[in-house]
Formats: sequence, structure tokens, C-alpha cells
Amino acid sequence: MKKSIFKSLFFAGIIVVFLTSCGTQKNVLTVAKNSGVKLQYSFPDDYINYKQVQDIKQEIDAMGQLINIDINSDVDFLTRKNSVVGDDEKIDIKMNSAKMSISAMGQNMDPDLSELEGKEFHMVIAKNGKEVDTHEADAIIFQTSPEEKSNLGMMFSTIFPDLPDKPAKIGDSWASTDTIAFKDGDRFTNIVSNNHYTLNDFVDFEGKKCAEVITKYDGKITGKSFSQGMELNIKMTLTGDGKFYFDFENGILIKDNTVGKAEGTISMSMGEMEITRTMDTTTELVK
Repeated sequence: MKKSIFKSLFFAGIIVVFLTSCGTQKNVLTVAKNSGVKLQYSFPDDYINYKQVQDIKQEIDAMGQLINIDINSDVDFLTRKNSVVGDDEKIDIKMNSAKMSISAMGQNMDPDLSELEGKEFHMVIAKNGKEVDTHEADAIIFQTSPEEKSNLGMMFSTIFPDLPDKPAKIGDSWASTDTIAFKDGDRFTNIVSNNHYTLNDFVDFEGKKCAEVITKYDGKITGKSFSQGMELNIKMTLTGDGKFYFDFENGILIKDNTVGKAEGTISMSMGEMEITRTMDTTTELVK
């Protein structure tokens, strides 16, 4: 009889704890929906793991001849808080792996990015996600083709989506502008993106209490390159949208997906070519 009573009390206790837990979790979202939340990054002291996967499809109309190029990249990295710098946070970044594959006109060209594995550098990030100092990432340069180079700043200078500077409620909007630039001698790439964010909801996402934010962006891409001794000048307009989930209780980005399109021209001495590029990029926390 005592065992039976003990079991009943034991299971009753579990039920009470379970219901209390559910009530607390529900209350967190209810308060957020009713009162809004101050969204800000807070990097943990221990490493957390992110992975970014990008798929780019490019079509070039070269005087009636269509050239299709597919570029896929996969980057795996760790990040953690290093120290506090004024109102910002200095964070450690450690590269686990980086892979890229390029397919064009029936040929595969896979750059060897193994030199990036194990690379470590620091960045300074504002509480709202703005990358304040990326000079160490900018200094890590690698070869993407026999003629082209890039650097880690091209990726990490916009790796974390921006948050509002004041507490946000559902329906609130904010904006920011990102500039990505890389120069290698006479070659350069410059991307300006005007980002528009709207807080869509507070939701449960992958077991976390998250702000669900809708993203829309537009901008321009300009650049100069060379191919077989010819100078190529690129001008493109950029549009896109996406959605990200931000764990507002712990200050951690959980997932960010954007889909975009760029259209424009490549000018050279022989004339102009039309270029269309679609991009699908996902950055997410690895469990």
C-alpha cells in the first residue's frame, strides 16, 4: 500500500513539474508577444558550432550563348565570447572546414580550401549584431580559382543578421546597410545591401524561444575582374528575402535563410554580356 501511495505521489510530482514547466514556457512567449523583447546577442563562453551552406546558380548570356555556372560552398565554424570591448563583444572564430565546388560547361573546378581548416581569428560584434571589427577575417586570403582570390571577411562581415536597437514588439520594423568589399590589385568586388527587417512573431523553434524575423533586402554589386587578359566590369542589382530565428532568452542566432537574385551586365572590350545569379544561403546552429 505504501509503495502504491509512493508511486502515486511520485508520478503526481512529475505531472506538477511538467505542468509548471509548460506554464513557464508558455508564459515566456506570452510576455514576449504582449510586451516585446530587447533582442541582443550574447555569445557563450564555450564554443558553439555553426554551418553555412550556399548554393549559387549563375547564367551568362554571351552574345546568344548561354553559360551556366553552379557554385556550392559549405563552411563549418565555431564561435565563443572572448571578452567585452566597451558595449560590444570580442568573439573567437575557429574554422572547422571549408569546401567549395564549381561546375561550368561540363567541367568541375573544386578549389582546395584545406588551408582554411583550423584558422582562428577574432571579431568585434555589437549587441545588435553589427560587425564592428573584421580586420583579422579580412586578412585571411585564399584562392578560389587560378585567377581569383577572396577572403573570410566576404563571409564573416555579414554573418549575423542585425537586430533593433530598442525593445521590439510583433510588427516592428528596422533597417540596416551592409557593405562587403574585397580588393586584390586591379580586381575588386563591392556589395552594398540595404536590409529591411520585420519582427513577425515569437515562436517555439527547435526547442528554443525565438523571435521570428522576416528579411527583405536590395542593393548593388559592382566589380572588376580579368579573363584571358580582358578586363571585365560587373554591374548588378540585388534583391532578396528571407527569415531568421533568434533565441531571445540566450542571445543566440539559431537559423538564418536568405534567397536572392542579382541581375546585370558584364562589360568588356568586345561588348556586353547579361548575367543572372540566384543565391540560397542558410546559416544555422549545429546541435
